[in-house]
Amino acid sequence: MLELRLDPISFLGDHDEANFFRWLKAIPGYQSFKGEGAEMRAYFSREDLTPLAFLELIRFSLRYQIDRERLLPLLDALPDSTRQEYLTPGSRWHDALFGAQPRNHPRGR
Repeated sequence: MLELRLDPISFLGDHDEANFFRWLKAIPGYQSFKGEGAEMRAYFSREDLTPLAFLELIRFSLRYQIDRERLLPLLDALPDSTRQEYLTPGSRWHDALFGAQPRNHPRGR
């Protein structure tokens, strides 16, 4: 089971909150949600988290302003070649996840 910390989230209204949970539950690999006080966590199945599901998590994190660094532990569920695309500075997927970084940035090592 993979954990993703979601907080803090600011909803723009009741419909936005409903859309948040509808979208979260539709992401392949989603298993469950746990919220206590201000802390919110979603859990994903390692076996069911595909590269396309990971892209959906990036979109989700952009929309709800979730720190995309929190997605890093979920990369372990992806195939090696896909994981390297996200971790190599300057690659298309790295920049989508983290934004453009200087070539000597430690994340690519």
